[in-house]
Amino acid sequence: MNADHYDSFAESYSAENESSLLNAYYERPAMVGLAGDVFGHRVLDAGCGSGPLSAALGAKGAIMTGFDASPAMLELARQRLGATADLFVADLSKPLPFADGSFDDVVSSLVLH
Repeated sequence: MNADHYDSFAESYSAENESSLLNAYYERPAMVGLAGDVFGHRVLDAGCGSGPLSAALGAKGAIMTGFDASPAMLELARQRLGATADLFVADLSKPLPFADGSFDDVVSSLVLH
């Protein structure tokens, strides 16, 4: 699978992710709960997609950074998050552009499946 595989359907995927039973009522609340108290934590959202988890954690006071392999998904994340998160194109199968110790926490939801 190409790293930019999601580019061709980024908008429809993001719209479905926004309100689907699985994502909006199960996965995202579970991830926010598992992350715990993130206030003031530097959190990396690995495979952030269009940014809904980054937005939820940012609303709890996290300092968010996200990356995704899909430039189209990152554009949607930029529209959602504005300047509240640093966003990068990166691929989990390659070395990441972050120094060791850059983050307090890392979340990666529905990325490795």
